[in-house]
Amino acid sequence: YTWGDGFCGQLGLGDKRPQLLPRQVESGLDDEVVVTVSCGNRHTLCVTEDGEVWSFGLGHFGVLGRNFTPFEYDVDIEQLGGAGVALGAT
Repeated sequence: YTWGDGFCGQLGLGDKRPQLLPRQVESGLDDEVVVTVSCGNRHTLCVTEDGEVWSFGLGHFGVLGRNFTPFEYDVDIEQLGGAGVALGAT
């Protein structure tokens, strides 16, 4: 279960909204037993009893243990005033 500020996806709930009440993380972890959790300001790491490491959130500087972490912002393009926008996905 996670709750709190999720503006970088660090709650593992698939969105970037704050969560005021505990909500179960279901994205692949629903059949796993998590034995250790480490939380940073913008990321969360979970270790399962099988030794698998799951990571959520903003992955700058390799904090998620991945080469690249796509991050999307919900932005109204019209408000950018001609600025360029680049979105990544895998």
